[in-house]
Amino acid sequence: MRISRNLKNRLWQWRTQSRLVQLHKNEFEAAIPELEPAVALGSNEDPTNYYVLGVANQNAGYFEKVVVAFEKCAAVKSNLQGTCTTGAEQSKKEAAQRSPK
Repeated sequence: MRISRNLKNRLWQWRTQSRLVQLHKNEFEAAIPELEPAVALGSNEDPTNYYVLGVANQNAGYFEKVVVAFEKCAAVKSNLQGTCTTGAEQSKKEAAQRSPK
């Protein structure tokens, strides 16, 4: 089904672009619900959406979700691999500090 694949790709691109606008405006909470489906629709070969989702969750204070997104980003060989690995490690520490003891 070539049509549905093209439609899926366009939907993914639109969602990604519109959420980048929200991130640019520091609307992290609003961007997260739209980024999650965009990540699900996208290719696992491109870590960019995982990175952007991680950044949105980080700025919204959801450190457990940051770890997941950054670990998925770091699993893909790319120029973001080191950044995502570091982000995941830092977010694990942040989550541990914020969790009730």
